[in-house]
Amino acid sequence: MSINVTNASIKEFDALVKQIYQAIGWILRGTMRTRMNVVGSQIRFTVQDKGIASEKAPQDDVVLMNIDYTNVEATLKNFTAADLSDIFAQQEINFDEKRELATTIAMSIGRRSDQISIDALDASSTTSIIADGGVGFTFDKIRETIKFLHKNGITRQSSDIHIAISPESESDLLDETKLTSTDFIRQQIVQSGGIDGVRVHATFLSGYIWAENVGWVNIGDGSPANGICYANVDDTDFVVNIDPTTGDLFGYAWGGGIEQWKDCGLWS
Repeated sequence: MSINVTNASIKEFDALVKQIYQAIGWILRGTMRTRMNVVGSQIRFTVQDKGIASEKAPQDDVVLMNIDYTNVEATLKNFTAADLSDIFAQQEINFDEKRELATTIAMSIGRRSDQISIDALDASSTTSIIADGGVGFTFDKIRETIKFLHKNGITRQSSDIHIAISPESESDLLDETKLTSTDFIRQQIVQSGGIDGVRVHATFLSGYIWAENVGWVNIGDGSPANGICYANVDDTDFVVNIDPTTGDLFGYAWGGGIEQWKDCGLWS
């Protein structure tokens, strides 16, 4: 006598694994472009160059940017994450063995997805390398990385910036005062992708100013609640406004190094 799992049970388990995988995903999901439901063994991703607008007088000919496109090809491979399940033990255990196994399989697929991405990074022929210097992962290396990305037109305004690090690198960073001190953590200078300096908008300012004795001074996040100027009534909508008639500056600024508000008064 033999007992087989019905096709209905197989389909139910298959759907459960896919549901959990889509819910849990993988750590690096969302940090790169992905394609789902690909038919065939290969998929091509298009990489487009950047351009910049040029000045033009009415009588001048139009100057083309000549944007180039290149294709990056990814080859699909088959992977399996299989294990055995005892159909006779379902009534003898006090947990949902089917869901536990489905979760384990889904997470193993997620880890493989992450490893494929990591292997591709390791195998890349890029020359964009931050010098090791014989030390671990440091604040200076993050700063050099941000500077490199900004110089190549990759900013937090143009795209999300992600970094994949090892547990050892994470431990190195936790020893960095500039990443653990409240002077830097409060405004999340590194996490937000670097310092933009100060930007002058029509009716308000945004950005940071560096003062040697007080550290970074927050001039505004560039998003007043009413879209016109900062209300300056609490720490959710504050900093420096511009009087559009006179050009005078007024409001408050936050000094992280001195942990206090500075009344800007009325600047002309």
